[in-house]
Amino acid sequence: CGRVLDVACGRGASSRRLGQHFGADCITAINTDMDQLTHAREHGGGTQFVAMDAAELAFPGQAFDHVVSVEAAFHFRTRERFFNEAYRVLKPGGFLAISDLLMTAGCPMVPRENHLHDLAAYQRLITSAGFTGVSVTDVTQQTWKSFRRHFTRFVASDSRRTLDPLSWRALYTINVNGAWAIRT
Repeated sequence: CGRVLDVACGRGASSRRLGQHFGADCITAINTDMDQLTHAREHGGGTQFVAMDAAELAFPGQAFDHVVSVEAAFHFRTRERFFNEAYRVLKPGGFLAISDLLMTAGCPMVPRENHLHDLAAYQRLITSAGFTGVSVTDVTQQTWKSFRRHFTRFVASDSRRTLDPLSWRALYTINVNGAWAIRT
């Protein structure tokens, strides 16, 4: 089946999707948020969900055929450490498939050490970890508006129960700033 590592699986949607293709028992999914992992485990149907930091993978070398990460690496401390770890746990000939966000410098959603100037710098970061045949594609124009809508719904639904009215102003500010940082 090919072993797949789903890094920063969130609530498990990507893991379930991967399970449909590879088989749920072939997927190992990791995340650091325990609430999200609890949800993922309740709906994961055979996938193994583990609490683990993407930049410190506790797996032996060459344990996976594929590593997948969907829109999360910009949060990791750091992307560079994650790429090195992903390369280490991949079997020879294995694949890293990643979608990621490059935001403008100063965006508070991204650790300072993860800011990159352009796609060429991103590609250099990946190749410096040892990956070859790297293909980086900019899909900003096709995706940033739908990402903003999804981000707004996600944060609003997750926060609806706990935010006081003043926090909604902060949420709005983060949303607008995040959209600007992604679009540019």
